[in-house]
Amino acid sequence: MTLHEAIQELLIFSEGPQSSLEIAEKINSLQIYRRKDGQPVSATQIAARVNQYSQLFHISPEGNISLVNKDIIKFKNEYYHILNELRDDKSGYFEYKLLAVIALFIGWRDNDPTLHFITPDLDNIRKLIRTNLDFLPTNGQEEVYSLIRRANDKRFHWFWNSLFRFGSFTKPPLRDFSKFFNDIVNEFTNADSLHNGEYSSPQFLSTFMGSIFSVPEKGTIVDPFAGTASSLLQAYKHNYKFLPKLIANDISLSASIIGALNIYVSGYHQVEYFVNDFFESPLGEKSADLVVTVPPFGLRQKKYLYELKGVYPGLFSNYQWNSFDGSIDTTAAGILSTVSLLKDGGKAVIVVPDGVLFSAKRDFLFLRQVLIHANLLKGIISLPSATFRPYFSVSTSLLIIEKNTTRKGGIFLFDSSKLTVDAFEAKSIEIINAYHNELRIESSTFVNPDEIPFKNYDLSPKRYLLELPIGGNYVPLQSLCEIIYTGMGVNKSNINKDHGVPYLQLGDLTETTGLNEVDNSKAEYFISDEELLTKNPRYIPNKAVLIAKVGSKLKPSLYRYDGPALCNPNIIVVKTLEGQLLPEYLITQLQSDYVLKQIDAIRHNIGVPHFSKADFTNIHIKALPIEDQRNFIASYYGKKLEEVKNTVDLQREDDLYNIIASLKHELKQPVSSLGMDISTLNDFFERKIESGDPLSWNEHVVPLLPGQNPDEEKHLLFRNVMNRMVSAIKDAQTTLTKAEEILNIGGGVFAPEKIPLKQYLNQVIKPLFANTNCTISIQGDEREIMADKYQMEVLFKRLIENAIKHGFHGRLKKAENLINIRILNKSVNKDFNEIIVENNGKEFPVEFDIAKFQMVGQTTNRHRGTGFGGFHIKRIIESHHGELHLADKKEIGESQFKVRFKIYLP
Repeated sequence: MTLHEAIQELLIFSEGPQSSLEIAEKINSLQIYRRKDGQPVSATQIAARVNQYSQLFHISPEGNISLVNKDIIKFKNEYYHILNELRDDKSGYFEYKLLAVIALFIGWRDNDPTLHFITPDLDNIRKLIRTNLDFLPTNGQEEVYSLIRRANDKRFHWFWNSLFRFGSFTKPPLRDFSKFFNDIVNEFTNADSLHNGEYSSPQFLSTFMGSIFSVPEKGTIVDPFAGTASSLLQAYKHNYKFLPKLIANDISLSASIIGALNIYVSGYHQVEYFVNDFFESPLGEKSADLVVTVPPFGLRQKKYLYELKGVYPGLFSNYQWNSFDGSIDTTAAGILSTVSLLKDGGKAVIVVPDGVLFSAKRDFLFLRQVLIHANLLKGIISLPSATFRPYFSVSTSLLIIEKNTTRKGGIFLFDSSKLTVDAFEAKSIEIINAYHNELRIESSTFVNPDEIPFKNYDLSPKRYLLELPIGGNYVPLQSLCEIIYTGMGVNKSNINKDHGVPYLQLGDLTETTGLNEVDNSKAEYFISDEELLTKNPRYIPNKAVLIAKVGSKLKPSLYRYDGPALCNPNIIVVKTLEGQLLPEYLITQLQSDYVLKQIDAIRHNIGVPHFSKADFTNIHIKALPIEDQRNFIASYYGKKLEEVKNTVDLQREDDLYNIIASLKHELKQPVSSLGMDISTLNDFFERKIESGDPLSWNEHVVPLLPGQNPDEEKHLLFRNVMNRMVSAIKDAQTTLTKAEEILNIGGGVFAPEKIPLKQYLNQVIKPLFANTNCTISIQGDEREIMADKYQMEVLFKRLIENAIKHGFHGRLKKAENLINIRILNKSVNKDFNEIIVENNGKEFPVEFDIAKFQMVGQTTNRHRGTGFGGFHIKRIIESHHGELHLADKKEIGESQFKVRFKIYLP
């Protein structure tokens, strides 16, 4: 008996739900399941297994476990059966998915079963809608009727028959059905190729938002951008004992229908769901005790007029702006309108993109001024970076607003941007408790509102959480530099790839640790005519340090050329003060943890990660005397070379791909760092010549600093320095040559070309599996990628073959073995295309390890391979500078596609 079977058996004979601890104790006592290692079953093991089998078990908000009602399983299976019937209908797919949800709801409610036994004509359909969707407004009922009327005969009868099948099932308990319905409507909007995530928020986020505040008896809870009403419903569940009134609004009629159905099945039948442009008409005179909402991101809203009720009128004369185009960002407009809904003492929890917290844009700066000076903002919680992925890549935070209330401790800030979604969920109760009780917990702080104007109203939590290094040796970088500036933009028409002044890009910088140098001879872009530049060029000075201002890596690289060269605006150029800061020493500090923490605090992760030059000039650097800087440089790079050598020795026993993938980056640094060793030895020999002392293999080439332990500095022994240099010179070139050959998947030529992806999948990949035991669907719009056709063929073949071999084993019906390849309209990053490859076969086992999956496989050449495992799939994607991810359980939710790979390609 497996553990989940033991849990099932125990719950069948238990009176009511059980906690994970109670289940563990009873299983151990009855010995109906025994672990292989003989250890007792723990409560955490029970919780993990129950989470893995969500189709079998239900977990209450209090954490108690019960069996999922078997009747709900029939509803689930029938719903997915209906969706699969729709897969061949290329047009109107969104409409028919909406009809599937409507059929599910009517089949569950089924107020007049006699209608199923009469002729399925349009008059009877209208009666069915009026009987079961009576709580919808007239325009909502007419929209449903119109959808059915537009269907062809086949789909019309399909809809009627599905109603009959749903109606024939025993109705499951409301608790089970409402959870299932909420999950599938959110999966429905998230996964739909036409409306990616447009109407819904992740379930963990809705639960957290709805749990922060309680409302007064019969208070009003509002969501002006409600979508599927998931956040509104979580707030209702948290406050249901107070009998709150719910008001929902959305501009989309389809969203209002889905949301109204979702509200109804949750047990709230006085549905008020308005179809309205909230910006033009913000719900009239309705006022709220609590607002939970996610305003639309990144749009411009014209004709917007706001009125902040109860806010000091003089505030606007101080902070009003002159609108240049008569428009305002929708997120800013949504927040201002939301505040206008609140009663005195009312609260709001609003999801915003992180740019709202720090952007210098007129709209957001004005918004932050209003929130601070009107005493509205009481807390900010940055959310996990993966909160909205894969549907949106933008980082987000929660604004907590309380109208006309006071707090002693200041504004509560919590940074969870580095947490996983699971870790955030585990801390959610602690975070909410810290906010209400004004407690300082890990990753949190409180800031006095009076401090914020002096930081340009920047509200990023991690900026206020940063603890700068203290002590007399740490000084602002700008005090040690002659000049710090960013590169200049150049018109594309004035750039070529053959001749002229080198124009350095981010790709010309090196991201490995160590002494990285810019190789001017390998510059890919040049400026054709300097006279066409719009402003006087600022050429990069010799021995400047170049730093990446954009991206997740600093890539500090030394520039050692006297000839003219320019760089693009994404690069910061630093010329250190001679006699105060060595450029090589600056590079070591820019690779040090204490500096990287400061960079992380000023780096904004909205869109492409970036930071400003002004913030960069104020990071603190540990200042040392010049001679100590030289000794530190020698010691630092000596250790780096030693670390690389040790890593290489270990990797020689690993798979050849692993060796070369690592050496390709790491041995570039030792080769470039040989110059540092040679310089160190030159000083060492000069001292020997002057002193006349004999050489010894066992003496240090650099005088040790006070407090350094000789046993810990063996890398500076003359013998070890020489051995290291000989070894690096001997091995580097041969290893890099192999890396260039073998990393191209089997040693072949990497030949990227423009490929229309959807056409390629339909014409090349899909026909390969025409006679196999699966049905492949290619969805989404056409997207062009730059890729090697051979490698793309191998990639998709291996993914599909794995699904057939492992996922569909023993399943004979081809029509039921489904593989989706979805090309998403909204990519996780504007530079990447997102491709989902998913199947409805067997789930991965509990012990499946994605890391191990990516570490196996061998390829002999471009046209022959054996054991081409996940590692080779990963290598193909990485050779295209892409990424491979596996969707987690929370992302998959109630979808029938339990195995989902996410591929990101440029």
